[in-house]
Amino acid sequence: MAEHQTVLASVQEVQTLVAQGNVEIGRALAQALADWFPEHANYMDSAIATWLVRRTANGAPLVFRRTPTPTA
Repeated sequence: MAEHQTVLASVQEVQTLVAQGNVEIGRALAQALADWFPEHANYMDSAIATWLVRRTANGAPLVFRRTPTPTA
C-alpha cells in the first residue's frame, strides 16, 4: 500500500507542475508509469488477489495473460 501512496503523491506533485506549465514533466511521469505498471500488476496485485481468493473461497484465482500479437 505504501507504494500506491508514493505513486499518488508523485502524481499530485507533477499535476501541480503541469498546471504551472511544465508539460514535459507530465509526459515523463506518464512514461514512468507505463514502464512501472505492468510489473507492478503482475507481481504485487496478483499476490493480493491470490491471498483474497484463498481467504474467501479457499481456492486460487484464475490468471489470464495476453500474448502480444506480432506486428507485420
